[in-house]
Amino acid sequence: MQRRNLYLVVLLFCLVLSVVAVAFFSFQKNQKSIVFYDNDKVFSEFRMTKEIFNAGKKTLVAKEKTIDSLKNIITITSDENARKNLMKILIEVDNDKQIFKENFNIENSEKIWKRIDIYLKEYSTLKGYKLIISSKSSTGFYGDPEYEVTSDLLNFINNKYEGFN
Repeated sequence: MQRRNLYLVVLLFCLVLSVVAVAFFSFQKNQKSIVFYDNDKVFSEFRMTKEIFNAGKKTLVAKEKTIDSLKNIITITSDENARKNLMKILIEVDNDKQIFKENFNIENSEKIWKRIDIYLKEYSTLKGYKLIISSKSSTGFYGDPEYEVTSDLLNFINNKYEGFN
């Protein structure tokens, strides 16, 4: 009889423990603490990125028009000294364009990532995430789509950037 009672108590204890474990893990699943996002997509679709790079593109187009104009002038110029001087100017303008392009991308990418990082920390706190993993589309990283927050993060940072949050 005592053995049977002990068996029932152990069985009841195991049953209660199982119910608690299932409830705990169900709650944990609904409360995501680790998520990931596609940093290529976040960077390229962030409004700040689009604005800055559109402005840079206008400057590059202007520099390319200057280069094209110089090339046209060089082609129709018959004076050899004038052509040499124009070629020097063309090389300087082309170098200036290349330097602008390299510096522009480096400086502005850094500026944009700093802003994304600020918004990302705020987003993480707001959502209660313990860890947000940045992934690249081109890597072998895979995560369950249920844990991907790219779209939600993009909405948050774009709204924040526009001053809506």
